Amino acid sequence: MKLNSILMPLTILALTATIAYSDNNSTQSKLTNPYASPTLVEKNMDTETNSSDAANWNIADFKNHFTNNGMDDSVIGNTNTLMMQGTAGSLSASQNPNVMTTDSLQSNKDLNNSDWLSGWNNSIQDVIVTNSIQNSNVSLLQIDDTRINCFLTRDISFQWQCTKSGVIYGGEMTSNGRVARLKCEHECYEQETCVSVQDSFNSTNTYKQADVSWKGTVNKDNNLTFSITNTQTRILTSLNVELPKQYKNVGLSIQYTQNGKTLYAIKDLNLETYDSNGSIPVNAQVSNLKFILKALKKDINATEVMISGVSLNYVSDRKFICPALQDVKDLVQDSLGNKCLNGSITTFTMSNGKTYELCSTGSLKGNNQDGTFSNESSCNAVCKTSYSCTPNYTTMSTDTLEQFREACMVNDENSMCSDTSDDCKVARLTKSPILNEVVFNATSKTTNTIVDGVQMQGVTRPRVEPNDILNYERKKQEEWKDGAFKNMAQYSKYNKTTSAVGSESPSENAYRISIGLGTNVGLPGTSNVATRGLLWLLKPNSLDVNTETSKYFYAIIKARLAYMDYDIYGQKQKKFKDIWYLKTSKDNDDLLAIKYGKDVGYIGSADGNFTFITNQYATLQDVTFNQSAKTWVSFNPSQTAQYFMSSKLDANDTGGYPYWEIPIINNSGLIVKQLDGFVTSRDPLPSRSEHYDTNMDGTGDGMLYYEILVYYSSSQKTFSQLYSLIDSGAMKSIYKSTEAHLYPTSINGDGSSSNKDIKIFRYGPATNTSVYTQIYPKEEDVGKKGFIFIFMQ
Repeated sequence: MKLNSILMPLTILALTATIAYSDNNSTQSKLTNPYASPTLVEKNMDTETNSSDAANWNIADFKNHFTNNGMDDSVIGNTNTLMMQGTAGSLSASQNPNVMTTDSLQSNKDLNNSDWLSGWNNSIQDVIVTNSIQNSNVSLLQIDDTRINCFLTRDISFQWQCTKSGVIYGGEMTSNGRVARLKCEHECYEQETCVSVQDSFNSTNTYKQADVSWKGTVNKDNNLTFSITNTQTRILTSLNVELPKQYKNVGLSIQYTQNGKTLYAIKDLNLETYDSNGSIPVNAQVSNLKFILKALKKDINATEVMISGVSLNYVSDRKFICPALQDVKDLVQDSLGNKCLNGSITTFTMSNGKTYELCSTGSLKGNNQDGTFSNESSCNAVCKTSYSCTPNYTTMSTDTLEQFREACMVNDENSMCSDTSDDCKVARLTKSPILNEVVFNATSKTTNTIVDGVQMQGVTRPRVEPNDILNYERKKQEEWKDGAFKNMAQYSKYNKTTSAVGSESPSENAYRISIGLGTNVGLPGTSNVATRGLLWLLKPNSLDVNTETSKYFYAIIKARLAYMDYDIYGQKQKKFKDIWYLKTSKDNDDLLAIKYGKDVGYIGSADGNFTFITNQYATLQDVTFNQSAKTWVSFNPSQTAQYFMSSKLDANDTGGYPYWEIPIINNSGLIVKQLDGFVTSRDPLPSRSEHYDTNMDGTGDGMLYYEILVYYSSSQKTFSQLYSLIDSGAMKSIYKSTEAHLYPTSINGDGSSSNKDIKIFRYGPATNTSVYTQIYPKEEDVGKKGFIFIFMQ
């Protein structure tokens, strides 16, 4: 009996995202101005925009859309999937739910080749049958009574579990695993509670003053002004001005104060065209509301103007915050940290004495400028603590993996195949020849592996051996080992050294940020907190290793410090200075000042960015800082410089790594406290005396950035020789605090680039060579058995 077999291995795709950083090789460093005012966009979230462009919609628009059109998992899942896909991510970024429905995506020709938009659903078997008939693209043999169509697949389920509630999403193999994961991610959270932080309001949401007799004369020399002063602390959304008639060539301006700034709701509106039944939008928390009427043309002699009534509309009487996500009261703010960067903190004191502190530039903020929400429901909608979802393998076992699902394909040409007679199983056990085989992945994409009895070249055919004679362990070993070797040979999944044993392999440098636990970082309330250090990752020149000769290790830290001073005209000017430090201890952050340059330049501003303007006449002097006398002292740079470590480079002493990890900074949070000559405060004019041992009050030096350069040598070096090594580029820069992303954080090793998941490191001369291999398994391979093949020549 001949067999047409359909194999359906389920494929799980792992997605990775890459952040490309653009190189910045300009000679001047540019920093983002942390004091620049943020751009604020204010919208009324309760009123629909009715815009045809969904990118302009607010909350009210989306609420109306989903009320009329409904919302299900497909919109959520499709949006999340396309956000990860990248090439089609602009669809989800358009914010238009109409283009994210399943029907819209299926009709989009730009997505014809996308496998991401089809899931494993209950109708998969019918899809397989249809695709096998339409997509086989082969000339089938003559159909007779000996030909049957079968499908074969492993019976594996897809399940995801919420780490907070423990709820499991998903089920049998026929369920949609992608939707299960998305559903888990959307429901795996804990609802927090919003609170009102302004509970003293008793007034209504509308203020109206009618039957007033505000009137006066407007002419070319006289403006007419009316004021309403009782609007302070209210969130004004719109206002109406009632006029008894229209006035020709008279302009109306409405001015208000917000956070000390004078703004205009409208300016010089011609009252000849003004409709007193219309509303003027404001959308701001205002005070000092003022109406100004003036002549728009100079030839106007006199016009009597009267305002008969004013209506003010407010969005809410109260303000709401989410304390779990917005209250920064318990965060520590000191000279080394800021709990409200580039923003202002508003303190709310409740009637019961409880206080909250809110940062106006926090990651979560409402529609009000101070970060509060004017609507309680809007606050509750985002007041949630999200938790992660993880794959659930509690139902998985070797028994599960042993199970296969096989049956007859359902179509008119397969009338001779019977599930009740186990025709497919009998054909498999009797090793009936396979005439045509089509493999499907989890998205039902087809691949023809056998056509007219001949295996196709250039395609990977899965080894699935549901042979009742072989036990499961034997099946598993045979499948995995054969597949691993074929994978390695066919796709060049191996690595090899680029140079022969005994030849030179150049050195490499990188850095790594380490996390440790410090007993006390030197600040109040900071005992037993995490500390950040910096390690020098070194792959030395291969011929410098295993030589039994000690090497000397040097590190220089270039620090750039900012301070506020005065120019010759008595105007404030932000200047900067450079100090170089030599590391003198491996275990402690002991830094010796070796070069000093004051007034190296000043900090300018261009397009909102900081720019360092260098003083061409400034020089760095060979001086060190005398801690006792609090003065700078000259020294001779021809003397031998201190090294911070001396050690033999033995390939057996790397601490388990195939390269060396050498500590440079043990606690970056306290690096400022280790800088000799750091000015903590300055006296005001005219003395401007500098102090080095007082509390930092903001008048002293501030750290802009620091750069680390490293070098090792078989002989000791003088200070002058180290400076020459820096000038020639032999002493390498491994880290700059403002441009850390431009520096490597890993060592490539001595292997070729055929497989970057396997790195090779070779050390030592030909008579004493060590070779290390470092393997980085893919995420989907972790926890599985693997095969490692090693060939030596």
